[in-house]
Amino acid sequence: MKRAGFTLAEVLITLGIIGIVAALTLPTLVQNYHKSVVEKKLYTSYNILQNMIRLSALDNGDPQYWELENWDHEIFDKYFAPYLKVIQKCEKQTDDDPYCDTTVKSLNGNPSSISSTKYILNNGIGILFRPGGTIGDTQRRGMFRVDILTGPKERIIGRNVFPFNLIVDENGYSITSTEDYSKTVNFCSEIEKNRNGVINDCKNGSTSAGYSYGIHCTALIECNNWKIPDDYPTHF
Repeated sequence: MKRAGFTLAEVLITLGIIGIVAALTLPTLVQNYHKSVVEKKLYTSYNILQNMIRLSALDNGDPQYWELENWDHEIFDKYFAPYLKVIQKCEKQTDDDPYCDTTVKSLNGNPSSISSTKYILNNGIGILFRPGGTIGDTQRRGMFRVDILTGPKERIIGRNVFPFNLIVDENGYSITSTEDYSKTVNFCSEIEKNRNGVINDCKNGSTSAGYSYGIHCTALIECNNWKIPDDYPTHF
């Protein structure tokens, strides 16, 4: 009985087609994977910070009365560190320890300064805090930077480093990318009204009174249900 089979030419053509399809789809699959990792780590970090503030408030009272004016790590050690699973405290940046790197840039390459003390959690995420009193009519009392990157790669705000504001007033407290507690309900609609400006702010690393440097990058994701929007100004 004669058995039907594939010729060598047919096999090669099929493999060639598979290779072309893989070459076209693999970059998209890789990018989507990286995006999903960023989204998951960012949302996890947000929940960690929210829970940290909640637990600290139980022990230390209303955050409205916390002493957040100092510019050293004592603030973090008192109000935040006890409620996090910290495995390493980086008080001095060293070349041989990429986890302690605090050098960050905006999406357009501009450098940005931050407190030198960085706290590494057991999940590999790094957290820095910079105190900041109220500016104008805002209630921002400080800014956290979440470093979701582990390893010796370049740290970019809006790509692997994301700021969060600590908002405190007589109405309550929150970790968010807005600057005013009273606006936490509706601020995403305000972001949408000025979407092009917010995207440019994220891309350029610019800021305004009451906002943390690069905060609009976080806002674009927070206001999209913690998913990176299609018009986000960088690839992952």
